Amino acid sequence: LTNYEDDLTQYNVTNRLINYYDETKEIIDTLLQGKAVIVNLEGVKLDLAQRIVDTVYGASYSIGGKLQKITGYIYIVTPSNVDLSGDFHDAISSSYNNMRSTSMYK
Repeated sequence: LTNYEDDLTQYNVTNRLINYYDETKEIIDTLLQGKAVIVNLEGVKLDLAQRIVDTVYGASYSIGGKLQKITGYIYIVTPSNVDLSGDFHDAISSSYNNMRSTSMYK
């Protein structure tokens, strides 16, 4: 878990496990601060997850940002000042997968 959090800090990324629709405001506020957010929707009902993704995508689009799927129910949303390269995507995916294999998420 520590390595995963270190990777996120290195890239100035916030990690959010979402349980309720109201938490999308925090994601949007973080985007407006110029920071990327990893949105974890694991365990969220499909209709709610879709609503959250739609809202977050709309917010990122309105500020020139992007939303990309990392794995399954994990997305990264970025403001316009953050450009994702293949190295970043690979590092985050690898760190996330390592975290899952050594944590309570098994």
